[in-house]
Amino acid sequence: MLITCNRCGKRLPPGSAKYLIIIQATADFDGYLAMEDIKNSTESQIVALIKTLSGEPDGKAMQDIHEKKALILCPACKKAFMENPFNLAEKSGLKNRHFIQ
Repeated sequence: MLITCNRCGKRLPPGSAKYLIIIQATADFDGYLAMEDIKNSTESQIVALIKTLSGEPDGKAMQDIHEKKALILCPACKKAFMENPFNLAEKSGLKNRHFIQ
């Protein structure tokens, strides 16, 4: 099976250096529910929500809450990704902000 870097397309032969990058996005519920939303939550609205969700493709609702992707990167692309995963310009002032170490 031919493995290539998901970023640059370079061939990665068996035994070569390569990196598995796992990206996980999970909805960040902060625990806040607006009282207006709670007061307006009637049984008919809940039934309508369930009906809407039942019309969605399998897994769509869960994908909106939690999603995981895996990438294989060559050493050069791994280095570039780890230094600037969102490919932000230095002048934006956002490069490397808010990273959990």
